[in-house]
Amino acid sequence: MLKRAKLLAWITLVLFLLLNLNVGGFKPTVLADDSNNLAKNKSIAASSYTQVYVPQNANDGNIQTYWEAAPNSYPNTLTVDLGSQQTFNRIVIKLNPNPIWGARTQEIEVLGSNNNSDYTTIKSRTSYNFNPNTGNVVTITFNSVSYRYVRLKFYSNSGATGGQVAELEIYNDVASNTGKYEAENATLSGGAKVNFDHNGYSGTGFVDGYWNVGATTQFNVRVPTTKSYYLSIRYANATGSTKTVSLYINGTKIKQLSLPNLANWDTWADAVETVNLNSGNNTVTIKYESTDSGNINIDYITISDTPPSGGSGLPDVIITDIQWEPANPVAGDQVTFKAVVKNQGTGPTPAGTIVGVGFQVDEGSTIIWSDNYTQSIAPGESVVLTANGGVSGSKWTAVAGTHTISATVDDINRFPESNETNNSFSKQITVGQPTGCDLVVTNITISPSNPSAGQQVSFTVTIKNQGNVASPNNVTHTVGIKIDNSDVIY
Repeated sequence: MLKRAKLLAWITLVLFLLLNLNVGGFKPTVLADDSNNLAKNKSIAASSYTQVYVPQNANDGNIQTYWEAAPNSYPNTLTVDLGSQQTFNRIVIKLNPNPIWGARTQEIEVLGSNNNSDYTTIKSRTSYNFNPNTGNVVTITFNSVSYRYVRLKFYSNSGATGGQVAELEIYNDVASNTGKYEAENATLSGGAKVNFDHNGYSGTGFVDGYWNVGATTQFNVRVPTTKSYYLSIRYANATGSTKTVSLYINGTKIKQLSLPNLANWDTWADAVETVNLNSGNNTVTIKYESTDSGNINIDYITISDTPPSGGSGLPDVIITDIQWEPANPVAGDQVTFKAVVKNQGTGPTPAGTIVGVGFQVDEGSTIIWSDNYTQSIAPGESVVLTANGGVSGSKWTAVAGTHTISATVDDINRFPESNETNNSFSKQITVGQPTGCDLVVTNITISPSNPSAGQQVSFTVTIKNQGNVASPNNVTHTVGIKIDNSDVIY
C-alpha cells in the first residue's frame, strides 16, 4: 500500500463504518475454515507494527485485514504460538487479492522454536512473489518439523517499507481418506483469481475469473491408497443456466462437469464425482476450456472414500418397472425393452452424464442397453428409458416360453449414488406362439419300403398343425415332394 495514502484510507474507513453506508464491494467478515489451520486465532506477536496494522490481523481469518511492520525496521519478525509443540510441513502466506495491492516480492526466512528463545531455520531466506492475478498467495512446503513457535523473518518488501501478512496459515499435510482443500490456497492461472465479493464461502475467499477461457484452479491432494474416491466440488452459478468446466485428474481430462444454475451468487452447492486417485500426491484441476461455458465460482473441494455427508445430496436411481413392445410378443417378434427409472435420492443426477440401463435375458450378460439419456433426473422424478443399442441391435428376437428380463440402471457406474446396491430389477415375460395355423411335415414313408429299380413308389406324408388355429375347411392341403434334382410331385 502507498504509505502517504494509508492514514487517509484508515480515516475514510472509520467514517464509512460510523455512517453505516452500503457501498458495493463491502462484505461482512467471513471466517476461514479452521479444520486444520494450526495458526488461526492463536497468540501472535511481532517485532513492530505500523498504525492499526497489528499482528493479530495476520491470523484472524479475514483476508481484508493485515499486519505491517514499522517502516524501515528490517529485519521484521512475526511469531505465532501454536500453544503446544505441533508437527507441520506447509505454511501459507496471504495478502489481500484485490488488484489495488499490486504485485510485490518479500524476502522471508521461516524459523521454529520450542522455547521462544532458541530458533532453528526451517526454510532459509528466500524471495517470494505475491501477485493478485494468482491470488496473492505464497505456499512454502518442507519436510515435516515439530515446533511450538513459528516465526517469519522479513528482510525486504518491494511493495512497502515493512513486511506484510494478511493471513498466516500453518498446516500438517498427511495422506488421508478425507480432506478439504480451499480454492484460494490452490495454484491459480489463466485468469482465475481470489475474490470475496459474495457471501457464504468457506475459508478466506473463493476463486472466480472463470469468464476467461483458460482459467485454471489446481489442487494438490494426498491420499493413502490407490482407489476410487468421492470428489465434491463446492461451486456457485447464478447465470440462469447450467454451466460447464473441465475436470482433470493428474493431468488427464476425466470429463466435462455440468454445474446447474442456483438461486443467486451467495448460494453454494456441491457437485459430486467419483475419481481414481493414486497413493500419495495427486492433482485435481478445474479448467475453463474453449468447449466449456465457464462462468462459475469455486469455493473448495473435498475428497472422501465415503459419500459426502453420509449420502446427503446424492442421487439414488432405481428401476421400478420393465416394459416391452409389443406388449404380448410371440416367437419371432422383435421386442423393444424399456425401463422406468426413478431417482429416490436427495440430489439430482448430474446433467450431461449418461443415465444408462443394461438389459439381460435369463440372467445372461448384457445384450441390449440404453445410453442416450443425459438430462438431470431430479429427486423423486421418474423417466422411461428405451433401449437404443446392443450387441446385435437394440431389439430382442422373442423365443417362445417364459423368460426373466433383468435391467440394471447406472450399470457401469458413471456417477456416485447414496446407495450403489439397489440398481437392478427383474420381471418375467411370456412369449407365445404366432396366431394362426402352422403346418409342418413330421414324417415321410414310402411303399414299398425297399423298392427295386423300375418299381412304382408311393409316398405318404404326415403333416401337423403346430399353430393355435385350425387350418381352413374345404381347402386342399398340398404337399410337394422332390427327389434329388427331379421335378416336384404332389
